[in-house]
Amino acid sequence: MNDKFADSGDQARRDILDAVLPDIPFDGWTVSAIETAGKRVGIAPEQVWILFPDGPVELIEFFFSETNRKMAEQLTEGLAGEGFSDAPLNQKIKDALRVRISLNQPNREAVRRAIALLL
Repeated sequence: MNDKFADSGDQARRDILDAVLPDIPFDGWTVSAIETAGKRVGIAPEQVWILFPDGPVELIEFFFSETNRKMAEQLTEGLAGEGFSDAPLNQKIKDALRVRISLNQPNREAVRRAIALLL
């Protein structure tokens, strides 16, 4: 996967993302929410800006990137034993959508707010 966030040194970004997601339904994808999440995981606001220099938009991109990574993982590892690679294209698409929806389920409001902010 060719992705600017695919580097293994992104644990701090993942920590911030995990910390901010529960707040998104109430606070939205805001600078304040990101800085609060950073403090919660022990990252100073100036370091948060080093990790996400474009603020909420970059964190949203990272959120979608992480979801893509998890989806690819589940499709290649989890479904590989179920004959996924031999399945017809329409079945692969159904499986991919099912995995994506299941990954987004816990963060439905974060996804909705992210799309609204980006549009």
